[in-house]
Order: sequence, then C-alpha cells, then structure tokens
Amino acid sequence: MGEVIDIWHYRRAQRLFRLLVDRCGVESFLLGEEDAAFQIDPARLDDAVALAASWLELQTGRAASASTQRLMRNDLRRLLIRALARHLVDTGF
Repeated sequence: MGEVIDIWHYRRAQRLFRLLVDRCGVESFLLGEEDAAFQIDPARLDDAVALAASWLELQTGRAASASTQRLMRNDLRRLLIRALARHLVDTGF
C-alpha cells in the first residue's frame, strides 16, 4: 500500500502555485537558454514544491508525504504548461 495523499495539503498547494505563477510569471519557471526558451526548469519546479511543502508543514505541523509532493509537482507542471500555452497564443506563436 502506498503513502496517503493529504488532500488539504494538495488543495492549499494549488492555491499557492496559482499565486506564484500570477505574481512571478511563467518565465520565472523556465530555462534561460535561448535554445530551450519554452522548457520548464526542473530545479525551479522542485524549489516551488519544496517551498509549498515547507509552508504547509509550518501551517499544519504535518509534513507533506512524498506522494503528496509528487502530486503537487505534477499539478504545478500542468499549471505552467497551460499558462505557457496561453502566453504563446496571446503573443501570436
């Protein structure tokens, strides 16, 4: 049997990720190289998930499980892909 996913942690992380993307912009999560202009930087993705997990642990006193963090990472990645696609359409790519 796998680890339990904490839905409360997951839902709060979703809100935090939306705020991060809205305030920092999608470009802050992308690789900086010209040949990889539209690729998500895995290190920045991991940093955002770690930030959310630490913040949630401070709020609840419970650490986010590895399964919850994987789900959070996948959700942030999807959010970034959608935001990047919207940005590309808006700019005429």
